[in-house]
Amino acid sequence: MMNIGCWNVRGSNLRPKQEEIKNVIRSNKLSLFAILESQLRFNKLQTTCNNVFGNWMWISNQDMSPKGTRIIIGWDPDEVVVIVGF
Repeated sequence: MMNIGCWNVRGSNLRPKQEEIKNVIRSNKLSLFAILESQLRFNKLQTTCNNVFGNWMWISNQDMSPKGTRIIIGWDPDEVVVIVGF
């Protein structure tokens, strides 16, 4: 069975919030997780996603939102195949 989750989270630029997100993913044994309304600054996206998702794959709508990244989706490629179309 695959577990998925999402969170409308503020403060994902901050390390403590990133740790909280990681704990939600880990404790719920999630295979796919979406961060909604992240308002993540462009220069923080790569570092934040690497910290939160580790070796997972991820994608964002960074190129579509002039005010910062709104949606980030991360998934475990060993558990899930994701095809994204825009």
